[in-house]
Amino acid sequence: MKNTSCLLSLLATSLVIPTLIASDAPILIDLGSGAGNAKGNYNLINGKGLTGLDSIKNILGTYPLVDQKGSPAGTVIVRSGELSNWGDAMSDASWTGSKPAALSGIPASAIDDGLFIGNRSGITPTVSFAFSGLPKFQDYSVIFYSARGAQGIGPTKISVVTGKDKGNGATISNSFENSSEIGTFTAQSSGKGFLTLDYTVPVKGKNSLGALNFMSLTPISGTSAISTSDPSVGALLSLGDVTVILKNQNITSKK
Repeated sequence: MKNTSCLLSLLATSLVIPTLIASDAPILIDLGSGAGNAKGNYNLINGKGLTGLDSIKNILGTYPLVDQKGSPAGTVIVRSGELSNWGDAMSDASWTGSKPAALSGIPASAIDDGLFIGNRSGITPTVSFAFSGLPKFQDYSVIFYSARGAQGIGPTKISVVTGKDKGNGATISNSFENSSEIGTFTAQSSGKGFLTLDYTVPVKGKNSLGALNFMSLTPISGTSAISTSDPSVGALLSLGDVTVILKNQNITSKK
């Protein structure tokens, strides 16, 4: 027990536990291959060169996030659902035409290409975005954009699956050469700073194809409680009946 007390004392004096402060800056997410991805504080989420993969509960990646000001903004784990095909949209499927007016301030490099998702087995394809390390009870205005230049694309939907706003969401009715539609809704983080959003493509028979190009989470001012630290970038060290959170402070931007 003496050794445990000494180790705890050492940890308490040497570790600095970073805490996220509520910010008014949006989290901007560029989904796609990363070829010519947006400059600045955009968070790139891609299929790591994959162009489609049958997998069960496959983790696409774990990404530390920054907000538009470059400040740490938590972490997101991206996971594909059962038998969902996903990967980077092929370059010839990117939509380089007109974009919705609401996205006029977003560079084309952040919204032309996207992540592909599909399923030919009659199961609704899903990609889950599990955010952590957000300020607790923070309300967000969520915007997303889906577009694909290839035929066979259908409607796409993002919905909230955790917290007070569970069931909230929006649908883009037609993502083929989409020049006018965005999806927008509100979502609140939990008391532990978690928020999970599911991206789905409603099944049309046994063939369901979609793409997701861009997403942003903008904090709604004055709605956050006390900020929370990010447990997803730490490891748990169990010492008898005591658990200490060791934090990884090397949070960097995907640029």
